[in-house]
Amino acid sequence: MQNQKRKPFHSKIDMNNVSVTAGDFSANEIGTALDPYLEQIATEMETVCKNRKTVVFLPLIATSQKFKNILINHGFKSCRSEREFR
Repeated sequence: MQNQKRKPFHSKIDMNNVSVTAGDFSANEIGTALDPYLEQIATEMETVCKNRKTVVFLPLIATSQKFKNILINHGFKSCRSEREFR
């Protein structure tokens, strides 16, 4: 991948109800906290990176499944990759 650029998403996502343990957000809680914003994120992605290859990292498999479907509904070609750690 050439010319890799990081584009921050400028939205106020309420993380007040997400607990922190050892400096990291709780994965389960952050996934739930992101759910109400997934449509908004996809809409912003349409204006920023619709015709570009883009990687999105999400904390939960369920969240990535939801977001993949939302991106498809927004006209993106979308796929997922996952790995469960034990």
